[in-house]
Amino acid sequence: MLSILLLVVSVFVQRIAAQTHVDVDSVKICRSRDSVQVRMQIDLKNINIDRKELLWLTPRLINGNDSIDYPSVCLYGRNNYYSYVRTGPYANYADMQIRGKRRPITKNYIQNIPFQAWMDSAKLVIVCAQTNSCGTIISEKRKLAYEPTVLPLPPMERPAKTVEPIIHSRSGVSHVDFILDSIVIHPEYHDNYKELAKIRATIDSVVNDTNANPKLLTIHGYASPEGPYKHNVWLARERTKALAEYIKGIYNFPAGFVRTNYTPEDWEGFIRFIEQSTLPHRQEILDISRSDREPDAKMLLIKRRYPAEYKIMLEKYLPYLRHSDYRIDYTLKDEMKRLEEAARPAYVAPTLPQEDLLPAAPLEQFKQFKPILAIKTNLLFDAALCPNIEVEVPFGYERKYSAMVEYWTPWYVWKHNTRSYEFQMLGLELRRWFRTCRGGLPPLSGPFVGLYYANGKYDLQWDGKGNQGEFNSVGLSAGYSWVLNKHLNLEASFSAGCFWGPYRHYTAEFDNSRLIWQYTARTTKFIPTKLKLSLVWLVGPTKRISYPQLKELRSTFQKGGDHE
Repeated sequence: MLSILLLVVSVFVQRIAAQTHVDVDSVKICRSRDSVQVRMQIDLKNINIDRKELLWLTPRLINGNDSIDYPSVCLYGRNNYYSYVRTGPYANYADMQIRGKRRPITKNYIQNIPFQAWMDSAKLVIVCAQTNSCGTIISEKRKLAYEPTVLPLPPMERPAKTVEPIIHSRSGVSHVDFILDSIVIHPEYHDNYKELAKIRATIDSVVNDTNANPKLLTIHGYASPEGPYKHNVWLARERTKALAEYIKGIYNFPAGFVRTNYTPEDWEGFIRFIEQSTLPHRQEILDISRSDREPDAKMLLIKRRYPAEYKIMLEKYLPYLRHSDYRIDYTLKDEMKRLEEAARPAYVAPTLPQEDLLPAAPLEQFKQFKPILAIKTNLLFDAALCPNIEVEVPFGYERKYSAMVEYWTPWYVWKHNTRSYEFQMLGLELRRWFRTCRGGLPPLSGPFVGLYYANGKYDLQWDGKGNQGEFNSVGLSAGYSWVLNKHLNLEASFSAGCFWGPYRHYTAEFDNSRLIWQYTARTTKFIPTKLKLSLVWLVGPTKRISYPQLKELRSTFQKGGDHE
C-alpha cells in the first residue's frame, strides 16, 4: 500500500514539474569602461521543478558567431536540494535553492563580465535549461530579453610609453602526500588537508587582495632519490600535474596562468640534509652524492656500504625531499597606476561619463549538514512488538560504503507461562551504495546491496509446547533509501541467506514451571531472513562553509565528486 502511495505521489509531482515557467523583468544592460553589467529580476512564483532535476537560468550575450554566458542561476529540485544541504551546491556563486516556504517570490540578479569589442550591438538572450543531476539537458528554451544595442566605447587615449611592471611574488613549500605509486590527490589522506590549505592560503592572499593583479602561478615538483630514476621521473611529472589540476579546479584562472616544472630527484636537498646531519660516514656519503655516477648507482652504493645510515635517512630525510615548491607572481594595481601615470603623455582625450555599477550579488553563507551516523528502527518489527535498533556509519572514499549494527530483543511471556515470545539477535552488515547523479541523491540514500552476519537465540512457545535454540545467519541484502527531509530517510530492504543452528523441542509441565526436553535437533535452511521498512534519523553537525571551501565543494562535484 505504501509503495503504491509513493508511486502516485511521484507521478503527481512529475506532472506538476511540467508546469515550470520562468519570467524575467526589468532587464537592463549597463556599461563601464571595462565591463558590461546585466541587471534583471527573476520571477519565481510559477516555478515547480521535478525532484530529480535542476533548472539553470543563464543570461547570454550574442553577436553573430560570438557569445558569452553570464554566471547562471541554478534552482534545485527536491532530491538535488537535499544533496545541496548534505554535500554542497552544484553551481556557481549566483546559485540558490528553492524549497516550499523558503522560496522567494522574486530574485534580483546583478552580474558583470569584462567588455570585449564584439559586444557592440550584441543582444541579450535568457537561456532556461532543465537538466538532470548528471548535467544532461532535458529541455531548453530561449527568450530575447534585450534588443541589440550599441554600447558606447570610451574615447581612445594617445599611445603611452611602455611600462615595465614590477613583479612581486609569494612562495612556499608543500609536502602533499600520495598513496604509494599513486598520482591521485586525496585531500583526506594523512596531513594533505593542511598542506593543500597552505597552498590555498598563499594564493588567496593574492587573489583576495583587491590591490593585487595575479600574473603567474609556478609549481615545481620534486621526488626523493630512493627508487628507480625513470620511475621518479614519472612520479615527479605526474604528481606535479595532479597538483596543478587540483588548483585549477578551485580557482577560475585563465589558460596558461599555471605553469609546472619538475625535478625527478632532489639531490641538492639531499646533500643539504647530510651536511647538517651528524651521521657516521657523513663525508663518505657526501662524496658519493657529489660524484658523477648515475643517480641509481649513487643511492645503491650508499645503501650497500652504509645500511644503518640509509635506514636513518629513509625515515628522517628522504620523506621531506618529496615536495612541491610554489610561487605566485603578481603586480600591485596602485603601483602600476603610478607607473602608467608617470609614462602617460600630458594630453588625455576626454571620456564619456559612465554609470556606476552595482557590486556583484554577494555570496550567501552556506550551511552544510554532514551526516556521521544513522540511527534506525524497523517499523514492521515495531508493529510486531519487536523492539529493535540499528546504527549505521558511512565510510570510505566518497562515502560509498557503510557498516551497520542491529539488535532485536522482544522478550515476552504471558498466559501463565504457556506462551513465550523471546528473541535476541545481534547482527553486522556491510553495504555498498549506488547513488547516481541522475537521481541527485546525497550519501546514505538510493539503492544499495549488503552482506550481513547475525547471531542470536530464541524461545518460542505456544500452549505449553515450544522450541528453544541458538542460530547463526549469513546472507545478502538489497534495498533503497528515500530522502524525506534534512535529517530523515525512509529505507526499505529485503534479506535472504543461510540460517543454521541447534534447537530443542520441549513441553511445559508442573504448572508450566518446568520444561521437559522431547528431542534435540539441528536445522540448516536457505530462506528469506529479514524484511524491513525503517525510519532513519541522520545525526551529524551543521556548520557554515567559507567561500574557498565552497568553491572546493563545487569543483569536487564538477569532477565527479560525491556523485557517481
